[in-house]
Formats: sequence, C-alpha cells, structure tokens
Amino acid sequence: MYWNNYGKLDSLKNDHKSLAMKFRYDPMGNRIEKRLYHLDGTGAVIRQRATHYVRDAQGNPLAVYELLGGDTVVLNEFNLYGSSRLGMLTTADTLVCATCTTAVAPSVYLSPVGNKRYELSNHLGNVMTVISDKITPIDTTSDGLWDYFNPSLVSATDYYPFGMGMPGRNYNAGSYEFGYNGKRMDNEMLGVGNTYDFGERLNNVQLGRWFTTDRFEAKYPAWSPYSSMMNNPLAYIDAKGDSVELIIGKPYRDANGEEHPYGHVALRVFNAAEGYDKAYDFGRYGKTWGLMGSKGDGILNTYADADAYLKSEMNQRSSVGYMQPTTADQDKQVMAYFDAMIKEGSVYKSGAVPGGGGTAYKLKSDYDVFDNNCTTMSCGGLGVLGMNWLGDEYDPRDALKTMEGSFKDLRLTRTEYLEGGEISLTYTPPALKPIKLGDFKLPSLNTTVPQDNTRVAKPVVIPQGSGQ
Repeated sequence: MYWNNYGKLDSLKNDHKSLAMKFRYDPMGNRIEKRLYHLDGTGAVIRQRATHYVRDAQGNPLAVYELLGGDTVVLNEFNLYGSSRLGMLTTADTLVCATCTTAVAPSVYLSPVGNKRYELSNHLGNVMTVISDKITPIDTTSDGLWDYFNPSLVSATDYYPFGMGMPGRNYNAGSYEFGYNGKRMDNEMLGVGNTYDFGERLNNVQLGRWFTTDRFEAKYPAWSPYSSMMNNPLAYIDAKGDSVELIIGKPYRDANGEEHPYGHVALRVFNAAEGYDKAYDFGRYGKTWGLMGSKGDGILNTYADADAYLKSEMNQRSSVGYMQPTTADQDKQVMAYFDAMIKEGSVYKSGAVPGGGGTAYKLKSDYDVFDNNCTTMSCGGLGVLGMNWLGDEYDPRDALKTMEGSFKDLRLTRTEYLEGGEISLTYTPPALKPIKLGDFKLPSLNTTVPQDNTRVAKPVVIPQGSGQ
C-alpha cells in the first residue's frame, strides 16, 4: 500500500502482482476516482476499469460512472436522497460508445420498475436489508382479489460488531455497495464486504482497524490511532464531523474587585475538516435591572474564532471543557439554533465582544438568571441534538459541580483552560474491554424475534476518521 501526503490511500498492489488499484481525491479529501488494473505476471496491464464518483458540495455521492476500456462510459448508479440517502437507482446505461450506431437513450429518465434500491437500516446506520421498488401481489384466498404485496428482496446481511458479514446469515451479500455504517464497500481489496470507505480512511472490518492513522490522534492520546469505533462498535459509529464543547468558567474576582460567584457557560462548535471553530457566549453584557441585576438585556456574543473567547476567559479565570463528538450535520443544527435567535434580534449597539474578533447581538428574549441564562442557552444548543447534560432541574451555581460529578459517566473528553494561558487535557475515556462472543449463540435467519417496546439508544457519533 502507498499513501499520499495527506494520509489518504494512493495505490496498492497485491502480492501476486496480478491486481493493482489507484485512487484520486478532490481538495476536500473525497474520493472521485478508483482505477482497477488487471496485470500479467510481468506487471503489464491486461485490462483496466475506472470508476468515477460525482458528488455535491457537501461530498455526498450523486452518481457513479464506469469507464470500460477506453471509449465506453456507463452510468451505474444514481443515488436517491430524502433527509439522508434512501437508496439508489441502478441503470447500467451506456452513455458514450465509439462503436454505437444509434443515439443513446438513458433509462434513468424512464425509471423502470425494479431498478430502484431502498435501504432498510438499523440504529447504527448498518444497511440490513435492501429491497427494490418491484412488488408481487399475493392472493391468498384465490378470489381474484389481492390480499397484500410482497417486496422484492435484493440483499440481506447480518454483521459482526466490527462490520464483517456473518457466514450463513446473509443473502446476495455484496450486490449492493453500501453496508456497514452505511458506508461504501471496496470488494476488490479483501473480498466482498471486508473493506469499507469511510471517507477519511479505509476500514478493515475483519480486524476492526483502520489502514491509516487518525488525523485527530493528538486529541485522543489514550487511544490507538488505528482503533475502530473506540473498540465499541455497538455504541459508537464513525462519521464526518468533529465536536461541540461545553466550556464552563469557574467563579472569579475581576480587576475591580467585584466577585463573580456563579461562573459562566459557553458553547464551542468546531470542525477541522469544514474549517470552522465558533463560540457562543450569552450573558448580561448590556443594561441590567431587577434584584442585584438578576435581569438584563439578552446579549449573545458570537466568535468566528473560538480562540478569541478562550483567551479572554483565560485572562481572568480558569475553565473546563467537556467535548461531545458530533457530525457535521449536527454542528449545522447547533449553529442554526443560534442563527434563528440572531435573526430575530439585532446587532448590539457597541458591536464589541470581550477579546474582540466577534459580533454581539441583542436577542429578542431578555436575560434572566433563573430561567434564561448562559447555562440554559448553551445547553439549549445541545438540546437540539437530544443531549441533556444537566437534567431538567438545575441551579446555575451548581453547573460546574454537576458536570464534574458526571463527565466520567458521560465518557466525555475533559480539558482544563487555566488562568494565565495553560491548556491541559486531563481526561480521555478509557478503552472499553472487547466483548467476547464465544458464549453467545446466534439465532438463524429464519428465527422469529419477538417484538417489544424497548427503546434503542441512539449511537454516539465520533469524529470523522478517528474511530475515537
């Protein structure tokens, strides 16, 4: 195997010198081409096949083309999307052909029945079953009336925890290219369903390990940069994204000698791949009123560079940060939460934020120390993702204490931002012990599983490429 300067797999050759592969990527690191070379004993190319991936601005695959020989282009798949990928339309249409005598009429425009593929996935995103849009009517009573319809099964797969398909518990495996975690297979490398392209890295599901190191490995010193899914694929998945961080400032005394006993909470949203690192800081930065200034203008400070906020905090107090891994889509939900409130408000008259480098907005709702404060605002950003770190009943004065007592249970990375400028990573979740499957007997595919109302916990999404 050979890698490029960015840690992406560039090319490989098998040990029999009969097969070679080469990959190309766009500036965002998304695969745009895969070339498969069949070689003779001397290493000369006998034939080759090139696969081209067309993507949108977010990197989602839209269509896949194949170049056969040197003059034939075939449209193989056209992805179908709703809020996420639903499946694909398979075509195998020849679009360019030097030897064709008639005009090409792609069937993609005709959308014939039976060519669509729809994914049925579990809570981890694993594609368990694929059906087509072709249905078969069933008349159980032979009265000439259809009683129900059977779907057309394309493929079905049960997976071991790290993604390898279970022998004897699959049907037509590999006929549909997306499988474990909803990622695309590279069946030419290690056989059907044993290698998956996760975007940042290729994953060997036989070993539960990545082929290359994690570009975020400095954030996770307690973990091997090759470890997949934090060694716990039943609870964690790997997806494109990075993290949100709840930053809790400790009580302090300012330069004027005024006591600030309640501390402070802000929210940071960052993603190295997408190129943003923002901070949202809500507080009484304008006019105040009420008992001991308990109410005031609701001012939201926004920082395009979170370092500016952290530096301003570290000039006066120590803070701790608790990092929750997120996907890029989840980041967008958090930022949309704040953008909606900003849109209803207005730019604050001063326009200035502590430390500079940002914009202050006066929100529609006023600040209230008891029900609309820095804690509720920051945790509201987490709430849109279904995260409730502090519970339904809290006291802003106890926010730090509450988090100190629960962060290990939440398995969140903890960072200290000390007054004076020192930053130290004080805790990373320890590796989980591997699950032993030897004592478990797996049911057959024909076994009827009783239904219950048990809720399945949503998986924790970890940073792109990290497996941490």
